[in-house]
Parts: sequence; structure tokens; C-alpha cells
Amino acid sequence: TAVQQWLALPPDFDPGKQYPLIVWLHGGPYSAYGQYYQETVDYLAAKGNVVALINYRSTTGYGTDFANGSTGGFPAREDFDDVMAGVDAALAEGYVDPNRLFVAGCSAGGIETAWVVGKSARFKAAVAMCPNVNQISAAPPSDCPIWGFRHRAKPFWEDPTEWLEHSSIMNVGKVKTPTAVFVGENDTGTPVSQSVEFYIALKWAGVPTRLVLFKDEGHWFYKPVNKIRMIEYMLDWFRQYDPALKQQ
Repeated sequence: TAVQQWLALPPDFDPGKQYPLIVWLHGGPYSAYGQYYQETVDYLAAKGNVVALINYRSTTGYGTDFANGSTGGFPAREDFDDVMAGVDAALAEGYVDPNRLFVAGCSAGGIETAWVVGKSARFKAAVAMCPNVNQISAAPPSDCPIWGFRHRAKPFWEDPTEWLEHSSIMNVGKVKTPTAVFVGENDTGTPVSQSVEFYIALKWAGVPTRLVLFKDEGHWFYKPVNKIRMIEYMLDWFRQYDPALKQQ
């Protein structure tokens, strides 16, 4: 399956150097990266990072089969494989440091981030923003419950198998990546309880974590001051686990 990816480069980019890679996962998942401006991407690149923008399976714009390409519903094996393939493609360019890989995203991007760290230990640190991690407990209180129910063949009270198979909370025992959790205090799309649930589970599993609750924000971070805080808090979390910075 062909998967499209963009790599945003620092303004003083030198192909002879190696840079940290931040995989910035889009939300939706029924949306897509394209030729449009994203202030978060430019901000991260301006701070000296290569930013990977991957249109993993479940992304729209590449046909119905691609949008429905995650077996059993998002998140699943296919979207995870696409994220890892995007990392490998970035590394093949030669200017990404394989020891400085980071991952983050909000909404579906946060769901995918939580999923990825339960499946791979390649990333030095992660930030799961506004995620749903428990497909059963997330659907009823969400302001869009159909999102959860339409992905599963049966409601969870008839058969919880698929719901649990696609819940990253079930993989917490395998997480090795320091993972912070960000959420707006008024988020009803991916309820705040989901971020708390993930944070507490990570704590119990012994995974380095932090819960950041953004005041007066709903689903995503729209206020300019909170947008800057979100990015800077994310970069601060990554810096704590950046091997290159630890050596300085």
C-alpha cells in the first residue's frame, strides 16, 4: 500500500547533519495532511526538528478502501505499520538521527500515539493529546458516540472482544516510552476521563508520565497562549529524554 508523507525541515536545514524526528500524527482519523499551513508544524521545525506528517491508513483522500483500511476499525495494525514505515522512510533520507525519535498527536493523533507506544519502543518520548484509550468507556460519554459504535461489528455489551482489541489501555503493560498526556479541561469529544484513565494506568505500570490539563479548552487547543504552551510543554517533555541533550 502506497502511503504519502511530508517531511517539514528546519529553516537552516543542512542535509549533512542529523536532526531529531517528531512524528506529528493528524486527527480524525478521517482527515489528511496536504498543501496547507500548520502553525504547530512550522513551530516544531523552527526549533530544529524534522517533522513527519504521515497520511496513515484511515486517512481520507485516497479512496474508500484506504479510508477503511484499518482492519477491525481504527486504531489497528495497518495504521501502526504505516507510521513505522514513515519513520523508516525518514531515516532512509540520512538526515534523521535514529536515536532521537519522538511521536505526538491530538484526537485521533493522540489515539494513534497511545497505540504506537504500546506496540513499539523505538521512540524516546511521546505525548498523547486528547486520546481515547478505552473504546468501551470512551464511547458513551463522548459527544460523538457513533464514532465508537460504528467502528465495531457489535456493541460491547454483546461482544467486547473488538472493543478491547483496539483499546490502547490494554497494552499499557508493554509501554516502555515515557508518555505525557495533554487534554483540555472541557473536552467532550475525547472525554477528559480517558486522559486520566491513561495517565493513571501508565503510573501503575511504572512508565514515566505527566498529565497536563489545559484550562478553558475543549477538544484541541485553540487559544494562542495555550497553543504555544502545548508546543513548548511537548518540546520540554521531549528534551528530558533526548539523548543528545543529556550529553550536553
